[in-house]
Amino acid sequence: MIRPITLGELTQLAVLLADCFPPPLNPGGWGTALWQRTIEQDVRQRWEREGDKMLWLGVWRGTVLTGAVELSQRQWLHVHYIYLANLAVAVAYRRQGLGRQLLTAAEAAVQTWPQENLYLHVMENNQVARRLYQGLGYQVERWEWTWQTWLGGPKRLLLAKPLCRYNQECSQA
Repeated sequence: MIRPITLGELTQLAVLLADCFPPPLNPGGWGTALWQRTIEQDVRQRWEREGDKMLWLGVWRGTVLTGAVELSQRQWLHVHYIYLANLAVAVAYRRQGLGRQLLTAAEAAVQTWPQENLYLHVMENNQVARRLYQGLGYQVERWEWTWQTWLGGPKRLLLAKPLCRYNQECSQA
């Protein structure tokens, strides 16, 4: 079942995110609990600050949170847009279509938001995620260099997708 995550479920969300996005140093080691707590505090602070401009959706198997995605309304200069971040599926539940289900539910959940496009970032070497996003109609808006790129790491891609309510072509797909 996919539904919004509540503030009372932040600990479960932090555990999922920490498992899916391990800390840069000491993954799986003594720093894991600290990493989970850091994630929980970060999400809590953003939730309290952004309120109704932010939405977390979760996939639940009984009482277990198996996947999640974050949506937020953002602004850069005079451009308002929806940003999708932190798509996470627990390792034991991957390759079962949960990521696709979360993305589809995310698009449906933001239909009442006034922005026309969804944006997200993905690393150029994350082929599994790139295929998922491309299969759902996301297209490369631009390639971005980060400090990791300058140290030999992958570039970051900004992907975009118009919401169907503003684009006649996607409503016919």
